Amino acid sequence: MAFAGTAGFYRSAHIKERHKGNVWGVYVRPESRAAKARPRPDAGDHLPRAKLRLEQILLVASAHLPARRLYETLGFEAYGVEPRSLKIGSEYVDDVLMILRL
Repeated sequence: MAFAGTAGFYRSAHIKERHKGNVWGVYVRPESRAAKARPRPDAGDHLPRAKLRLEQILLVASAHLPARRLYETLGFEAYGVEPRSLKIGSEYVDDVLMILRL
């Protein structure tokens, strides 16, 4: 059985930033992406809350990708936009900065 996707997670070693976690490099195989897919109600239960004593998790989502809607269903909220964050050929893509308060 192949993995449906992957993601990275890290927390800064700096003491003043230890309350934050960061998600990066999220990828889901195309055949595992479904337009009507929704996370399970307990999908957030795996988040490393108590053990790591996290207060918030941050991630960056492309403004034009359906993944942003998925993050919102998990409780993430947009708190800012980085205009022209990526350049693909001659096209620019904005990134949305998102936060989940635990």
